[in-house]
Amino acid sequence: MAVQLERVIPLPEAATRMGISVAALTRLVSDGMIRAVQLPDGSMAVSEQETEQDIPQEEIDKLRGFPISVKQAVERYDIPEQTLRVWIQRKYIGS
Repeated sequence: MAVQLERVIPLPEAATRMGISVAALTRLVSDGMIRAVQLPDGSMAVSEQETEQDIPQEEIDKLRGFPISVKQAVERYDIPEQTLRVWIQRKYIGS
């Protein structure tokens, strides 16, 4: 019987797939919401399955109810502009 190993991907690639910043993904790992492993070179990686999770509601909630521009949100919340645009497109936040 063959054992199937989980495929892991580096944090930057995982963050891109999830539409969040590396800093936000790192916080999710630190908070125990996303599992990560440390690779032999010292870098962190997450299971490819972990990238299929929805964006945690608390990440979205911190932008809710405050009318600001995308530029202001990028600066204030340390969220990449591309991520905000994806959130707008998916209707997680208003435009």
